[in-house]
Amino acid sequence: MMSTTTRAADLAPPPAEPAQAPAAPAPAPASATAAAAAAACVACGSNACASVATCPVAVDIGQILVKVVCFGDRAAVTPLPRFTSVESSPNFRHGSVEKQRSRGIIKVSSGRVLQFLKFPVQCSEEFYNWLQETPALEYYLGGEREINATGSGAEAYSKMVKERTGVSFRIKDETACLIRGLNFLLAHTDADEIFTFEGNTKKFLPTKGLAPPGQDTIFPYLLVRVGSGVSIYKVQNATSFERVSGSAIGGGTFWGLCKLLTDAKKYEQAKEYTVKGDNRKVDLQVGDIYGRDYSSMGLKSDTIASCFAKVQRATDLSTFKQEDLARSAMFMVTVNIGQVAYLNAMIGGVQTIFFTGSFMRDNPIVHERLSWAISFWSGGSMKALFHQHDGYLAALGALMS
Repeated sequence: MMSTTTRAADLAPPPAEPAQAPAAPAPAPASATAAAAAAACVACGSNACASVATCPVAVDIGQILVKVVCFGDRAAVTPLPRFTSVESSPNFRHGSVEKQRSRGIIKVSSGRVLQFLKFPVQCSEEFYNWLQETPALEYYLGGEREINATGSGAEAYSKMVKERTGVSFRIKDETACLIRGLNFLLAHTDADEIFTFEGNTKKFLPTKGLAPPGQDTIFPYLLVRVGSGVSIYKVQNATSFERVSGSAIGGGTFWGLCKLLTDAKKYEQAKEYTVKGDNRKVDLQVGDIYGRDYSSMGLKSDTIASCFAKVQRATDLSTFKQEDLARSAMFMVTVNIGQVAYLNAMIGGVQTIFFTGSFMRDNPIVHERLSWAISFWSGGSMKALFHQHDGYLAALGALMS
């Protein structure tokens, strides 16, 4: 299992944090918990500040990974199973195991923490053992043993988990959980959660300063979810959202093209090819056409005029390297997503765009190109925004439900 760390603000303005977190803080009385849960957090629209104390573990079960979010003092959520999940190839830029391990804990008030864990679905046996043995459930729930679960695999696994561990799943809507989790992070974290790219440099942004000029709130914003395809949601406020658009050109398109154009057998291998490749050997650029910048149109010489267009001129296709083809495919899909997102922002009168989803997770090339695309189309007035705890948004939202 992998544990991932960031620094964050307290959930609410707390009293001064004690020098040491209590070794075994007593659970809140049922009456106090119920009263607190009745009041939703104004900032993120959930009863998060109360519910994290009454539902200490939530899971998001996908097709490949199970993501877990735990809340409590460290004694309540440990020990962890002795296995790890590599989020991306250790050779992939910014994707080493050690760096991923640095994203594991968000501190909240009273010395307690939110802890983020993940593991591959094929390690289900270890997960069952951990879920059955972790003190977190007994510590907070007594004999109830019921937790919130979301994701495409939640229902499929619910019966097996119940039979093996005695833990029941309360199934929660995945999209609602995703947005609730993001709203929680926007309301309750500081400068180490939201980032963009400037050139090829990752830059963290103060969460409290993300509201567009002239607004005192980040709402409304667009959330662009990129998996196999693309879904675009307009989030009006902390409790209201709608799906406004989408695209069939997404991560599945990239992987499908790579299966056709390269010998990659796994998605991670295709991603590694994009790091090694040079799309300029495949894509037709403005400089290839005019020999220079097209300044009157605001186009630099390295702007892509047509993806894969140099292939049409080739008489020997074997001269094209699979790494170059993979990078070109990545650029084509990513810039298209950026343009679709920008156009939807213009239609919806929105100035803030967040991106999430498996296609961009631990993928700085996608981050870089989306950041370039949004900046290019907006004339530098908008940024593509990403989340350090991207893969855990739905699990975090389930925790807050």
